[in-house]
Amino acid sequence: MNPNIRKKSIAVSKNKNQLKPNSNLITARTGLFYGLVIKKTLNDKISVTSGLSATPNVIFNSGQTGAFFDFSDWRNDPTTEESFDDFWKVVSRGASFTVSNGEVYNTKNEQVYDISGTYTLTEIENMIVIAGVSSVQNIESDISLYSKMDFRQTPIFEISATPQTGDSTTSVVINTFGTNSKSSFSYLGASVGDFVMIQGNDIPYEILELREDSEGREILIVKGQLSEQNNIGKKIMIQILVKVAPNQESIKPNLEDTTLGSCKTIKDGIIISCVENQTEDQCLLRKKGSISATFNPGLSCGGITNITRQSKTNLTPSTSSNDEVVARLLRDISAQVGINPKSGRVF
Repeated sequence: MNPNIRKKSIAVSKNKNQLKPNSNLITARTGLFYGLVIKKTLNDKISVTSGLSATPNVIFNSGQTGAFFDFSDWRNDPTTEESFDDFWKVVSRGASFTVSNGEVYNTKNEQVYDISGTYTLTEIENMIVIAGVSSVQNIESDISLYSKMDFRQTPIFEISATPQTGDSTTSVVINTFGTNSKSSFSYLGASVGDFVMIQGNDIPYEILELREDSEGREILIVKGQLSEQNNIGKKIMIQILVKVAPNQESIKPNLEDTTLGSCKTIKDGIIISCVENQTEDQCLLRKKGSISATFNPGLSCGGITNITRQSKTNLTPSTSSNDEVVARLLRDISAQVGINPKSGRVF
């Protein structure tokens, strides 16, 4: 077998999250990261300030122990539903949330009320948030409906939530540098369904989710159990691997390619996906069976020119094999931390 081929054949383990043998993974990109934190759970504090068109009608029950926040007004901006889903999708039932900027001026009795307070999520149905009332600033027992048109400001909903990423089958990788850094998974063209290998671990982990949180950090959810680590300030090597069809095992991506663009996958003449920050070989790996892949150098998925290029990380142009490229990156890391590169592991 050609030693340059990045095929991974991993022994079966009792850990059900590890890969099965002959998984046909090929390293598509490598990079050095400086701000990685690995956790078993993620405490995400998220907040949203909706536009006026997304301000809900609010109804309290007769005992004022329950509230209904109705965001479903059909006259709302079409993006309202998308914003609504983005905010509430990580919130588990029973989680607490707060409302501020809740002052309402009642035009009928010319009184000011305030629905600001703390609530507990019970259910969500058809963009209506059903919640228990833990505390509320100032409401009137004789008034059940507080109209969206009477709010003095746009209410702010804020939640401290733990998404369902803290179970025994997933781990959270946090890149504190964010998605706009060249030291990011986004810049390396990672996509859901790809695999990531982190220096110090010899197992590739499948990417289940890739997003940015409210603090601008890049959040990667992977399948499998990683030990908790804080690598901020440490140089860590990352590999992005793509699972390929058996007949594509001979593909040897050029890991020193610096030309990036978008990659469209097409089936039966229909574009089914588009991934940005791809190299040409990385795009080629996404071709599977009846699914073709088209590389568009210098372009984003929207067709806008994208001049971003992959960092060479002190590499010089050469005809080195992929193993040599990976080894050179590891030697660069070892030199800075005083480790003998001969004892390092190329994974």
